[in-house]
Amino acid sequence: MSPKPVLAMLLGFLAAAAVPLAAEPFSFVVVGDTTYSPPADYPLYEKLIAAINGVSPVFTIHVGDTKGRGDCWKANRGSADPVKILAVMREVFWAKPESMGKARMPLVRQADADPAFPEFVENARWRHGGATFATLNLAGSHNNQELRVESSWQELIRREEANVAWVKATFAAAKAAGDRAIVLAFHPNPFKEEVRYENGPFDKPGVKHPNVTRLQTYGWPDMKAVRVSVDIGKRWVFGFEPVYADESVSTNPLK
Repeated sequence: MSPKPVLAMLLGFLAAAAVPLAAEPFSFVVVGDTTYSPPADYPLYEKLIAAINGVSPVFTIHVGDTKGRGDCWKANRGSADPVKILAVMREVFWAKPESMGKARMPLVRQADADPAFPEFVENARWRHGGATFATLNLAGSHNNQELRVESSWQELIRREEANVAWVKATFAAAKAAGDRAIVLAFHPNPFKEEVRYENGPFDKPGVKHPNVTRLQTYGWPDMKAVRVSVDIGKRWVFGFEPVYADESVSTNPLK
């Protein structure tokens, strides 16, 4: 069985009664869950990066699994402490209020914008073309719900409080700016019973949101990404198409 692919959530919140003046249409790319058999997968991944560059997105969002597959605490992943790994990632990836890459974008980090959550540098927000984008620290596969370890469930509760606050702040910022659409980027499926619980960001089973679109990007062994077009002048706002090289499926053993 293939591992579960990563997810991103796309939301358009403007009522259908009024369509704002159109900003310039643009596109971005979503990618994740790729190199599950390193280093053998690296040549395929480099081809994917070249294919992504070839469609000229304004930016690319990587939504998770940069280390490979599986939860950190499992024996076959080194029995690592997810909380300690998160601390390292905060130093490596999110030490500054800006994106990674050659053309770095300024970001609004929750750590800087909300004094109640000073450690959450990974929850960030930016705007482009009439849309507001935000990242949330929702971790696959089970969002660190390891109830046998006190540090894990304490971290989970604290992180979900931060996520809920950041979702609310993101909607408030988008409305204040007059943006038509919101994109929330994260890793697991928020509608799975295993990761949903009372007072979480997505804890209302059975509630329908006709203005919400969930994008699930590709996962290993597929070495592919998704290009998302954004045009706030259109009622449906978002469009989707795959991005991949000629050779796009890993045949390497899973590690």
